[in-house]
Amino acid sequence: AALCNPECMNGGVCTAPYQCECPSGYKGDRCQTAVCSPPCENGGACTQPNVCTCPPGYKGNHCATPVCTNGCQNGGLCVAPEQCSCMDGWAGKTCETPLCNPECMNGGVCTAPYQCECPSGYKGDRCQTAVCSPPCENGGACTQPNVCTCPPGYKGNHCATRKFTTLTNTY
Repeated sequence: AALCNPECMNGGVCTAPYQCECPSGYKGDRCQTAVCSPPCENGGACTQPNVCTCPPGYKGNHCATPVCTNGCQNGGLCVAPEQCSCMDGWAGKTCETPLCNPECMNGGVCTAPYQCECPSGYKGDRCQTAVCSPPCENGGACTQPNVCTCPPGYKGNHCATRKFTTLTNTY
């Protein structure tokens, strides 16, 4: 028998002095190195034939899939360890925060992409419009919730009252 010292590993056969013939899945002088095909990615280690041990942040047969521990929400994709690429209209570490651009006004809250939930007294896609109930009359403008700015000649909470101007004649 040929002399191989140290001995061949992983079922390798000593075919000549210091020469090992390796079984499928191993390579190296003494058959000490496992072979992974395709090779492990992202710093993964080939620990057995076609078995990769992945570093933190990666998973999968060849360590090609990044891991986002808390997942990516609302259609976001995990593109690198703990890094989500968010769909349009979403932001945040896990794409959990809806974006409203332009922002909600008058204390409105962005509840979904480009959707504002308005506080009492406001309406509109950005909560930009004050609500007067009942509405302002005679061309009055609702400038704040239930506050009407009346045109000349009108007064009252909702501009419903006509102002009478008394003419003073001086002789």
